[in-house]
Amino acid sequence: MLLRIEIRARMTSRESSEDIDHAAADWAARIDGAPLSADEALALEAWALADPRRRGALARAMAVLAHFDIAKAPAPDFLPRARAARRTASKSS
Repeated sequence: MLLRIEIRARMTSRESSEDIDHAAADWAARIDGAPLSADEALALEAWALADPRRRGALARAMAVLAHFDIAKAPAPDFLPRARAARRTASKSS
């Protein structure tokens, strides 16, 4: 009986996936914003090592940020002047 109570206590005190995802997003934003200080890097390492799910959550959060970085970078011909110049050049050919 005591073993069951201990197991239940561990299960209920376990961090939810949602909590881990939120913390991972916070860490990813901090990493993306500026280099981490030595203390911050140690705190991140300790956080990530405390639960294997955290490393996966951090990798996913970093991938989302990388995707947004790519998405916000306009194509070379995105600027209206470049587009207009291209149209003018193709009409004169």
